[in-house]
Amino acid sequence: MRRFRIQVTRSAFPLLLVLCLAALTASSVFARGVASPALATDVIGSPDAAVNGKLAVGSSSVGSKSLTVSGVIDFVGAGTVHNFFSQGGGNNMQINTNVDEANTVGDASKSQWKLVLGSSLDQFSIRRSPASGTYNEDALFWIDGSTGKVGIATVDTNNGGSIPYSPNARLDVVTTTGAAVRGETASDINDAAVSGYSTATNGFLVSGVYGQTQSTLGYGVYGLAAATTGSPDGVYGVANSTSGRGVYGSALATTGTTTGVWGNSDSTSGRGVFGIATATSGFTYGVRGESHSPNGYAVYGTSTSTTGSAYGVMGQSAATGGVGVYAYESSSTGTNYAVYGYAASPAGYAGFFNGDVHVSGTLSKSAGSFKIDDPLDPAHKYLQHSFVESPDMMNVYNGNVMLDDNGEAVVTMPDWFQALNQDFRYQLTAIGGPGPNLYVADEIQDNTFRIAGGEPGTKVSWQVTGIRHDPYAEAHRIQVVVDKPSSEEGTYLSPELYGQPASMGLTQPLPDEN
Repeated sequence: MRRFRIQVTRSAFPLLLVLCLAALTASSVFARGVASPALATDVIGSPDAAVNGKLAVGSSSVGSKSLTVSGVIDFVGAGTVHNFFSQGGGNNMQINTNVDEANTVGDASKSQWKLVLGSSLDQFSIRRSPASGTYNEDALFWIDGSTGKVGIATVDTNNGGSIPYSPNARLDVVTTTGAAVRGETASDINDAAVSGYSTATNGFLVSGVYGQTQSTLGYGVYGLAAATTGSPDGVYGVANSTSGRGVYGSALATTGTTTGVWGNSDSTSGRGVFGIATATSGFTYGVRGESHSPNGYAVYGTSTSTTGSAYGVMGQSAATGGVGVYAYESSSTGTNYAVYGYAASPAGYAGFFNGDVHVSGTLSKSAGSFKIDDPLDPAHKYLQHSFVESPDMMNVYNGNVMLDDNGEAVVTMPDWFQALNQDFRYQLTAIGGPGPNLYVADEIQDNTFRIAGGEPGTKVSWQVTGIRHDPYAEAHRIQVVVDKPSSEEGTYLSPELYGQPASMGLTQPLPDEN
């Protein structure tokens, strides 16, 4: 039985319609018992090809269907261009465009397309060979039958071979240039250009939207709010879980200057990163930072402005018992700092407090003073006094008293005086005349002491010192001379005063992230 070819100059679908109508016509003829050998001979080439109302094309015998085709259906285009509808290897149904008689390139100035419904490959794919004269297929779209995953990408299939790529998600879009996925919506009511939603109620690393980049300057997720007015959000995240995260960022690289979450604002009143915890109870965080590096910063803030009153980190609390900035050092060993401040300027402050300051612990310092506006010239000068220091926890008390007719006086101290102090020392000074015989007749007992030996009616100035012996003082005595710990040996609190370079100082500025 000879092979035949039907040539048309139009699309494949009208030809298929013609073939189907021919099959139906032949079926009607055979059903009426009227033979049509001319049709069978001219079209089929063998009387066996038309049996019981069924037709066979390119086959020695009819099949079980109304029309059986074996071989290639060729839809002839302009010039030498052909479009094939055929069965490929492994029972794969194929539609090829822009090919020649040998199923290679037809018109080299135009691209080629192939639609493959793969039975053995178990894939549906759309492939393309660019206009180059070389038949080199790139898969652009495919569906993996075994997983149901859809891939959209340019993948070299090696001229008809299997697709060397497996989608990593239900929809996997890969591109080397431009946006892989872009969404746009004109709606202004709770609609999203791109929306991701994960319905799982448990599990780890379950993501509504997940972004990843391999570029050294790339962004896993990039959000931009282009509006110049209003309160738009470049990236907005919401978590309903009691331990969830609205937005979570992680930088997994163990070297380099990486950023888990990075925010930038060019507005004069903008915020690079803004966090708010709206829960009215529980231990919530507007912004929380965590670092696992031995030299890392859980939260790092820098202000690059060289003028004005800029803040590297600012904290504010509206609660009546709130904390604007809270720092906690959880290590129970070592010399560590809950808050560490360093001022590079000799006129700067490592810490500046406008208000009362309480230290629940021991305050150590190189020097101390009070500083106030000079009462005589408050607009132009400061008045400063140094603290009074002692090697022990000494308290100083003083006052004036008038001697009675016997030249004596009893001085009564506060009720807590002896509960706080011990090891008392006394000084007496007569005012308005000599008092060579003044003395402390009775030392402090029941929070009082008695002065005697003076002239009646004399004014006496007295001073008493005592050493603290309350429970806190007993537990935290100041050691006058101590050895430096091994981690601080060879360093100086003030290296410049001992002719040493600043690098020998105990306190050093923290390294800038740049």
